[in-house]
Amino acid sequence: MTVYPLASNADNISIGPCHVYFKGAHIGHTYGGVTVSITQGVYELKTDQYGETPVRTLEGGLKLEVTVNMTESTFANLKVLFASATDKTTYLTFGKPVGTEISTGELVLEPTDGSSIIQIYKAAPNIGGAVEIAYTTDKQRVYACKFSGLIDDQRSSGDQLFRIGGFSSS
Repeated sequence: MTVYPLASNADNISIGPCHVYFKGAHIGHTYGGVTVSITQGVYELKTDQYGETPVRTLEGGLKLEVTVNMTESTFANLKVLFASATDKTTYLTFGKPVGTEISTGELVLEPTDGSSIIQIYKAAPNIGGAVEIAYTTDKQRVYACKFSGLIDDQRSSGDQLFRIGGFSSS
Protein backbone atom coordinates (compact mmCIF):
# COMPACT_ATOMS: atom_id res chain seq x y z
CA MET A 1 0.00 0.00 0.00
CA THR A 2 1.28 3.46 -0.92
CA VAL A 3 1.51 5.86 1.99
CA TYR A 4 1.00 9.50 1.09
CA PRO A 5 2.47 12.23 3.29
CA LEU A 6 0.11 14.63 5.02
CA ALA A 7 0.52 18.19 3.79
CA SER A 8 -2.12 20.20 5.62
CA ASN A 9 -1.45 23.68 6.99
CA ALA A 10 -4.10 25.76 8.80
CA ASP A 11 -2.35 28.94 7.60
CA ASN A 12 -3.74 28.16 4.11
CA ILE A 13 -7.37 28.52 5.23
CA SER A 14 -9.00 31.78 4.10
CA ILE A 15 -12.12 33.73 4.96
CA GLY A 16 -13.40 37.16 4.14
CA PRO A 17 -14.64 39.50 1.44
CA CYS A 18 -12.81 41.00 -1.49
CA HIS A 19 -12.47 44.40 -3.12
CA VAL A 20 -13.88 44.52 -6.65
CA TYR A 21 -12.52 46.69 -9.45
CA PHE A 22 -14.16 47.02 -12.86
CA LYS A 23 -12.42 48.99 -15.61
CA GLY A 24 -9.94 50.19 -12.98
CA ALA A 25 -12.58 51.65 -10.64
CA HIS A 26 -13.44 50.29 -7.20
CA ILE A 27 -17.17 49.42 -7.04
CA GLY A 28 -17.38 50.07 -3.29
CA HIS A 29 -18.95 47.93 -0.60
CA THR A 30 -20.57 44.58 -1.28
CA TYR A 31 -23.18 42.80 0.83
CA GLY A 32 -23.88 39.11 0.45
CA GLY A 33 -20.48 38.28 -0.93
CA VAL A 34 -18.81 37.81 -4.29
CA THR A 35 -19.05 34.40 -5.96
CA VAL A 36 -16.81 33.02 -8.71
CA SER A 37 -18.21 30.13 -10.77
CA ILE A 38 -15.90 28.26 -13.16
CA THR A 39 -17.41 25.47 -15.25
CA GLN A 40 -15.08 23.18 -17.19
CA GLY A 41 -16.53 22.09 -20.52
CA VAL A 42 -15.30 18.81 -22.00
CA TYR A 43 -15.80 16.69 -25.07
CA GLU A 44 -16.10 13.02 -24.19
CA LEU A 45 -14.84 10.62 -26.83
CA LYS A 46 -16.68 7.28 -26.74
CA THR A 47 -16.61 4.01 -28.65
CA ASP A 48 -19.19 1.34 -29.41
CA GLN A 49 -17.07 -1.15 -27.51
CA TYR A 50 -17.39 0.78 -24.21
CA GLY A 51 -20.82 2.35 -24.69
CA GLU A 52 -21.33 5.51 -22.63
CA THR A 53 -17.99 5.17 -20.81
CA PRO A 54 -15.57 7.80 -22.16
CA VAL A 55 -12.19 6.61 -23.41
CA ARG A 56 -10.73 10.15 -23.61
CA THR A 57 -11.74 13.67 -22.73
CA LEU A 58 -10.76 16.86 -24.53
CA GLU A 59 -10.83 20.47 -23.43
CA GLY A 60 -14.21 22.02 -24.21
CA GLY A 61 -13.63 25.54 -22.88
CA LEU A 62 -14.43 27.28 -19.61
CA LYS A 63 -17.49 29.25 -18.59
CA LEU A 64 -16.59 31.92 -16.05
CA GLU A 65 -19.17 33.89 -14.10
CA VAL A 66 -18.67 36.25 -11.17
CA THR A 67 -21.62 37.51 -9.12
CA VAL A 68 -20.93 40.75 -7.25
CA ASN A 69 -23.57 41.92 -4.78
CA MET A 70 -23.06 45.69 -4.93
CA THR A 71 -24.67 47.69 -2.16
CA GLU A 72 -23.61 51.28 -2.85
CA SER A 73 -26.38 53.13 -4.70
CA THR A 74 -24.20 55.29 -6.93
CA PHE A 75 -24.57 56.39 -10.51
CA ALA A 76 -21.19 54.77 -11.26
CA ASN A 77 -22.51 51.42 -10.04
CA LEU A 78 -25.68 51.76 -12.11
CA LYS A 79 -23.44 52.26 -15.17
CA VAL A 80 -21.68 48.99 -14.28
CA LEU A 81 -24.98 47.20 -13.68
CA PHE A 82 -26.44 48.22 -17.06
CA ALA A 83 -23.64 47.67 -19.58
CA SER A 84 -26.03 48.02 -22.52
CA ALA A 85 -27.15 51.51 -21.45
CA THR A 86 -25.87 54.70 -23.05
CA ASP A 87 -24.08 56.97 -20.59
CA LYS A 88 -25.29 60.57 -20.91
CA THR A 89 -23.01 61.77 -18.03
CA THR A 90 -25.86 62.50 -15.59
CA TYR A 91 -28.32 59.81 -16.68
CA LEU A 92 -28.53 56.53 -18.58
CA THR A 93 -30.67 55.80 -21.61
CA PHE A 94 -31.84 52.39 -22.81
CA GLY A 95 -32.93 50.93 -26.13
CA LYS A 96 -29.93 50.25 -28.38
CA PRO A 97 -30.41 48.43 -31.69
CA VAL A 98 -29.83 44.68 -31.80
CA GLY A 99 -26.22 43.85 -32.61
CA THR A 100 -24.73 46.81 -30.73
CA GLU A 101 -21.65 45.71 -28.79
CA ILE A 102 -21.94 45.59 -25.01
CA SER A 103 -19.30 47.39 -22.97
CA THR A 104 -16.62 45.14 -21.40
CA GLY A 105 -13.62 45.69 -19.16
CA GLU A 106 -11.11 44.15 -16.82
CA LEU A 107 -12.54 42.74 -13.56
CA VAL A 108 -10.22 42.30 -10.57
CA LEU A 109 -11.11 40.56 -7.30
CA GLU A 110 -8.69 41.38 -4.48
CA PRO A 111 -9.31 39.35 -1.30
CA THR A 112 -8.94 41.39 1.89
CA ASP A 113 -6.98 38.56 3.57
CA GLY A 114 -4.10 38.85 1.10
CA SER A 115 -4.82 35.61 -0.76
CA SER A 116 -4.38 35.39 -4.54
CA ILE A 117 -5.98 38.06 -6.71
CA ILE A 118 -8.25 36.96 -9.56
CA GLN A 119 -7.94 39.00 -12.76
CA ILE A 120 -10.54 38.53 -15.51
CA TYR A 121 -9.16 40.20 -18.61
CA LYS A 122 -12.44 40.92 -20.39
CA ALA A 123 -15.70 40.81 -18.45
CA ALA A 124 -19.22 41.78 -19.51
CA PRO A 125 -21.78 42.61 -16.81
CA ASN A 126 -25.32 41.21 -16.87
CA ILE A 127 -25.45 39.73 -20.35
CA GLY A 128 -28.50 37.61 -21.00
CA GLY A 129 -29.94 37.84 -17.49
CA ALA A 130 -32.49 39.85 -15.58
CA VAL A 131 -31.45 42.72 -13.33
CA GLU A 132 -33.69 43.01 -10.29
CA ILE A 133 -33.69 46.00 -7.95
CA ALA A 134 -35.82 45.67 -4.81
CA TYR A 135 -37.34 48.79 -3.27
CA THR A 136 -38.61 47.63 0.11
CA THR A 137 -38.99 49.06 3.59
CA ASP A 138 -37.42 46.11 5.38
CA LYS A 139 -34.29 45.15 3.40
CA GLN A 140 -31.06 46.78 2.35
CA ARG A 141 -30.87 47.38 -1.39
CA VAL A 142 -28.38 45.07 -3.12
CA TYR A 143 -27.60 45.08 -6.85
CA ALA A 144 -26.59 41.58 -7.97
CA CYS A 145 -24.32 42.04 -10.97
CA LYS A 146 -23.31 38.88 -12.83
CA PHE A 147 -20.16 39.27 -14.90
CA SER A 148 -19.33 36.80 -17.68
CA GLY A 149 -15.72 36.25 -18.65
CA LEU A 150 -15.06 36.58 -22.38
CA ILE A 151 -12.00 35.54 -24.38
CA ASP A 152 -9.49 38.32 -24.98
CA ASP A 153 -7.91 37.14 -28.22
CA GLN A 154 -5.34 39.94 -28.08
CA ARG A 155 -3.55 37.94 -25.34
CA SER A 156 -1.39 34.86 -25.89
CA SER A 157 -3.01 31.43 -26.25
CA GLY A 158 -3.62 29.74 -22.91
CA ASP A 159 -3.86 33.11 -21.10
CA GLN A 160 -6.93 34.67 -22.69
CA LEU A 161 -9.67 34.37 -20.03
CA PHE A 162 -8.38 34.94 -16.50
CA ARG A 163 -5.59 34.29 -14.02
CA ILE A 164 -5.32 33.58 -10.33
CA GLY A 165 -2.25 35.14 -8.75
CA GLY A 166 0.54 36.92 -10.59
CA PHE A 167 -1.64 40.03 -10.91
CA SER A 168 -0.60 42.49 -13.56
CA SER A 169 -2.37 45.80 -14.07
CA SER A 170 -1.41 45.87 -17.76
